[in-house]
Amino acid sequence: MTRTSGSFSLSTRAPATPTLIGLQLAVFVGIASEAPGPDGAATIERLVAWGANFGPLTLSGEWWRLLSCAFVHESFPHIASNLVGLWIAGSLLERRVGTPHFLTIYLCSALFGSLASLAAHPDMVGQGSSAAVLGIFGALLALSIRPRTPAKADRSTAILSGLVIASTLLFSAFDASADQAGHGGGLLTGFAFGLALREGVTPETRSRRDWRILGLACASVVLLFAVTSALPRQILVVDSEIRRFEGTTQFLIHRFDAARTENDGDGLPVETFRRLLEEEILPEARAARARLESLGDVDGAYGRHIDAVRNDALEREGFWESLRVEFEELEELLARIGELEDSINREIGSIHASLEAGTLTPDDAFVLVFDQAVDPWTPLLRSSADEEAFRPAISDRLRALRNYSEMRRDAWALYAESLRDADPELARQANEAHQSTSDWYRSWTDNPSQ
Repeated sequence: MTRTSGSFSLSTRAPATPTLIGLQLAVFVGIASEAPGPDGAATIERLVAWGANFGPLTLSGEWWRLLSCAFVHESFPHIASNLVGLWIAGSLLERRVGTPHFLTIYLCSALFGSLASLAAHPDMVGQGSSAAVLGIFGALLALSIRPRTPAKADRSTAILSGLVIASTLLFSAFDASADQAGHGGGLLTGFAFGLALREGVTPETRSRRDWRILGLACASVVLLFAVTSALPRQILVVDSEIRRFEGTTQFLIHRFDAARTENDGDGLPVETFRRLLEEEILPEARAARARLESLGDVDGAYGRHIDAVRNDALEREGFWESLRVEFEELEELLARIGELEDSINREIGSIHASLEAGTLTPDDAFVLVFDQAVDPWTPLLRSSADEEAFRPAISDRLRALRNYSEMRRDAWALYAESLRDADPELARQANEAHQSTSDWYRSWTDNPSQ
C-alpha cells in the first residue's frame, strides 16, 4: 500500500532501515564489550579486527572491508549521530523508492565512500556509516529537486537534506579526523542514484526506472573494480617494510635480552657478547633501518610513524654501539691481565732459578718480586676503578676484575715477604692465597658472564 502526494509517493513499510540500525548496534556492542582505549573509544586494533577499512589490508585482497567498515564505529557519539541520520533519512527514502532501491543506494554509497577514502588516505583506518548516510541524503536531495514547481513534501525534504549535508561537510572541514573524501564519495554516489530515480512511480515508468537503477548498479561494480585496480600500491610496500622492520627489531631485542640473561642471568662471555653486538645485532639493525629509509618521504600517518620508528631505531643502535665499545674496553682489560700473568710467571721462574743458583739474595728477590709481580697490578687497578662510569652490565664485571687484581697483588706481596724472610709459613700462606685467587678466577671465567 502506498500514499501519494503529487509526485511524492510513500510506502507504508521500511524494513531495511531498522535492520541496518540493528546490525550496526550489534557490531558496536560487540566492539564495546572488548577492552576499550584510554579515552573509552575502541582502539585502532579492535576496529581493524572488526572490519574497518585499512589500506594495506584492503588492497591486499580483503576487499570486503570496503563494505564492512560501514558497520563499525569507534564510540557511542559516533554511532549515535550516524544512526539518527540513518533513521530519519533511511525511513523516508526507503518508503519512497522501495527496499531494493534503498539498499542499492545505501550499499553503493558505503562502497564508493570507502573507495574514495582509500584512494585519498590509504594509511588511515576508515570506519562508520556516515558516507552511506550522506548518500541517502544525497539521493533524497536529488529526488526532491524538481525543474518545475515541487510538491510541499519535496520542498521540505530538499531543505532537510541540504541542511544536513551542508552542516556535515562544514563541521567535518574543521575536524582533522573527519574523512572528507569518504563523505564526498558517498554523497555523490547517492545523488547519482537519486537522479536516476526521479521519475514518478507509475506502471509506465517503473520498468524504465528499475532498468536504469540496475544499469547504474552494474556500472558501479565495474567502476569499483576499475578504480581499485588503479589505486597506488606504494602503501603496500610501505606497510610491508614497516612490518618487516618491526619484526626484525623485535627479534634483535629478544636476541639481545636472551644474551644478557643467559646462564642464570649472568649473560654471555665478554668476547661472545661483543661479537654478537658487532657481527649480528648492529649490522642487522642498521640494514633494517636502511631499508626503511630507502622508502623516502612518506606522507600521512605512515610517514609520521616511520619518523618515530626511525628515531627509536637510532637511539637503540646508539645504545648497542656504546655497549659494544664498553665490552671492547673490557675485553682489552682482560687481555692485559692475561699478558701480565704470563709475564709474571716468566719472571718468577727466573727469580727462583737465580735464588737456587745463589746469584740473587733474598732481599734482591723481594725487590724483584715487587717490581715484576706486585707493582704492575696498580695500573690495572686504576684502569678498572671507574666502573661507575659504565653501564651495570660492564661495571659489575670491572668491579670483579678489580677484586681479582687486588687479590693477586696481595698474594704476590705475601710471597715476596716469604722470600725476604725465608719464612715457610708465609710461603704457605702466599701459596694458599694464590690458589684461592686462581680458583675464584677460574670459577669467574667459567661463568659465561666473563
